[in-house]
Amino acid sequence: MESNPPNQIGYKIDKLKQVPLFGGGIRYMKDKYKTKHVYVVELNKDISARKYFKKQNPDYQEGQPCVYVGMTGTSPKQRFKVHKSESSKGSRKVKRYGIKLMPEHFEHLNPMTWDEAVVVEKEMAQYFKGLGYGVIQS
Repeated sequence: MESNPPNQIGYKIDKLKQVPLFGGGIRYMKDKYKTKHVYVVELNKDISARKYFKKQNPDYQEGQPCVYVGMTGTSPKQRFKVHKSESSKGSRKVKRYGIKLMPEHFEHLNPMTWDEAVVVEKEMAQYFKGLGYGVIQS
């Protein structure tokens, strides 16, 4: 896997004009608007002891950070607050293990279209896995 510095994750965004979508590649009007954000949350390393974590991260290198990578239609700060609240709309994993947002990995990319966010979220998760990080993806 090609290793890109974190500030270059999403370097393919300008080339994403024809992202295939489910249902035959139909683009919706909302895809024209840059209303989505990707974000990264640092997770407590205690999560690395969980069975689901080990199954999703067979190449996790002990001592490397654990992160949650997601996308949202609100601001990353607001989404993190939802995760940490009593709301049923947040991830239980982030609620239990989330420490803080890691804006150095995503601020320079946001906002973006839905199509771009789907691709960049996946690309970021793969990038971090390639570094030996533990990754939970939304």
